[in-house]
Amino acid sequence: MNKIKVFLSFVLLFLSNFISVQAIDNAQTIERMKSSINQFFVDNGEIDSKNKLTATAFEITDKSELGYKKKGIYIIRTVYRTDGNDYVFFKNDLDYEIISFQQLAPILNKTTLLLANEADEVLINYIHKVIEWYKGTKKLSRKLKLIHGRK
Repeated sequence: MNKIKVFLSFVLLFLSNFISVQAIDNAQTIERMKSSINQFFVDNGEIDSKNKLTATAFEITDKSELGYKKKGIYIIRTVYRTDGNDYVFFKNDLDYEIISFQQLAPILNKTTLLLANEADEVLINYIHKVIEWYKGTKKLSRKLKLIHGRK
């Protein structure tokens, strides 16, 4: 009987790990989001549509890629510019919005609205990560301006 319990425990552990890494969104939805991000960067002049370079997106709390969470806050940036801007990609199921990381208040407001129905611990974790990333982005921005001789 103990062997069966141990075996079932391993099976459940394996299945829980397998399920947790499955994409929630289908391939077309993920591609649509990635295309929107790339078009956003083209529209803002941060990438050239001719050079086929893309942007990257990772979830702010666990670094997962697009498509693995129903709701999430993703940092997006171009993959080849060190002086480019970070933006925030808010995903709520199939809806999403991109906003600049220039001002903290709109980001925190949107974070609170997105996660209003989540547990306080989840909201606090996201707010902490957003503030941490914001501070890091501001420090890097100041360093790059000093290096490039801009004020």
